[in-house]
Formats: sequence, C-alpha cells, structure tokens
Amino acid sequence: MRQLPFSYKPVDIEVPQAVLPDTALFLVPGKKYSEITFPILSPDPATKKDIHFLKYPIYVGGNRGRGQIYPDGSKSKNTIYNATASGIVSKILRKEKGGYEITIADASDGRQVVDIIPPGPELLVSEGESIKLDQPLTSNPNVGGFG
Repeated sequence: MRQLPFSYKPVDIEVPQAVLPDTALFLVPGKKYSEITFPILSPDPATKKDIHFLKYPIYVGGNRGRGQIYPDGSKSKNTIYNATASGIVSKILRKEKGGYEITIADASDGRQVVDIIPPGPELLVSEGESIKLDQPLTSNPNVGGFG
C-alpha cells in the first residue's frame, strides 16, 4: 500500500475462491458501515456456452471523511486551499462562474504563481497581503455548521 500524505487506513479484502453460477453476493453492513460487500454475479456456463472463467484483478479504493480529495488527486470545494508559494498576493481575479485566481508574486525573484480556488470556499486573503507557503487561502468549510 502506498502511504498518502493525508490520513489513511489499511484495507482488508476477502475474495471468494469460487462462486457458484447465478449466485449474487450482496451488501452487508458491518460495524457502523465500516465493512461492505459488493455484489458480484457469476455467469452460468450451462446457459451460455461462450462463457470462460478467468482470473481477474480486483482493485480496492476508499474514501475517509467527506470527500476532500478526488481520485485524480484534485481537491473538492469541501476543503481548505493553501498557498502553493510564499510571497505577496499581487492579484485576485474573481472568475465569471465563481471562484478565484490568486496570483502570488515571490518577493525574492519576481516569479509568479497562480492558485485557482473553485466556487464555494470563503477567501481569507486580500491583494497586497504577504503570505507564506501552505498558508490557508480559504476558510475551513468543515468547521462549524450543524451541532
């Protein structure tokens, strides 16, 4: 298992060595839904002669929390967005369909980095503000709310 930079949990997978024809395995909730069995329907070679049994790989993935990171690694709008560089916020462009493009200018070499914030999160920085690497640019949407 590859260790990810955020919280992770090992996954156990149990796969039956054989499944009888036309047998389906169903969803089985475990302790507070921490276990899940996915339905698999095995083909019946008695009804379809072109069926051949092979070995297939099984890939397992999971999601902990409220889905702050998509499978491709990009963040959802339900997370904090941090600065990808240190410097001064030189420009904040409000996008037509919502969200922001934040331009950060590095004071030492003048290099500019643009951080893109999707619609939804509340912006915490303003133009001219000095920021550090990994400083939050948006508020935490998971704080407060219900309860």
